[in-house]
Amino acid sequence: MPKMVRVPRCLEETISNTASSAITKAAARVATMTMLSRGHLGTGGVVSESGT
Repeated sequence: MPKMVRVPRCLEETISNTASSAITKAAARVATMTMLSRGHLGTGGVVSESGT
């Protein structure tokens, strides 16, 4: 591989940190949407399961 393609370690860490935080935000968003669709913040599903 040409040396020009190599990424400095500091930039590499920044990219990985940004990617991981983006993944975390996306996962949290999906989890929130799932809970909202099941019931108000997920309590609806829990109450119905434990109530019956």
